[in-house]
Amino acid sequence: MAYDIYGNNLASGHCEVHPWVGESYPCSLCYAESKPKHDPRQKEYERAEAEHYAEMERAHYEELARKNNLLYRMLCYVALAVSKLNERVQKYKEKMLSRVVQKCH
Repeated sequence: MAYDIYGNNLASGHCEVHPWVGESYPCSLCYAESKPKHDPRQKEYERAEAEHYAEMERAHYEELARKNNLLYRMLCYVALAVSKLNERVQKYKEKMLSRVVQKCH
């Protein structure tokens, strides 16, 4: 049986320092408590991190737009080709139908 730092029984998968947290040690609360509280560079790090993630997101959406733009153009070409083929099939069907009608009469 495992025990927390207070000497109480520890539930399986819980933190030894924060037994009410359902994560193994070190839990997210341990990490939060270990972060420096008043680091003057912290805001700079957070700003740089936010800028980095914003740039990654922008690049991701830019790539999606580029791919989708290409996909859209390809789909337009396919739709055009299918339309032309459909016209040819309709003309062929009309021609064959008139031949069948002539043979029947």
